[in-house]
Amino acid sequence: MTKRTLAAGLVVLLTALPMRAGFHDVAHAIGRRPGIHRVTIPLLGLIRFGVWIVHPKGVYDFQLATFEGRGGNDAEELAAVFRERIGAGYRPLVQVRSARNGELTLIYAKPLGGDRVDLFILSRDRQDTVLLRVDADATVAAEEVARQRINVRVRRR
Repeated sequence: MTKRTLAAGLVVLLTALPMRAGFHDVAHAIGRRPGIHRVTIPLLGLIRFGVWIVHPKGVYDFQLATFEGRGGNDAEELAAVFRERIGAGYRPLVQVRSARNGELTLIYAKPLGGDRVDLFILSRDRQDTVLLRVDADATVAAEEVARQRINVRVRRR
């Protein structure tokens, strides 16, 4: 009787929990692509712990994964893997793909409540791919972007 009750409770709990992909799901999916391998970053856990305590520039948490290797030449395939595994609630902010050299940058955001926002960033250049998730204060992030004086040249086709 207790085993049945426990099993029923576990089934109810698992169906009640939101099933969404996270950072590790996206990183694992990218790392499984042929020709790409994950590069470990020494002491990243210690740095992340420091960010939890200090909150520099309004950053509350971050996760970072770096990969080496080309893993095929199709940036759209990598973008599709990212979009498929990122989970619910994220909306695209920036989507840039270079047809000439295959570089790719995707920035997706999800509001977390209050002034906090979750940013999911995927960037790929010739041989390197970087996946970053940042839980940050949206106001501080917007002020930081506004303070930068970056000139962007947009090329029309």
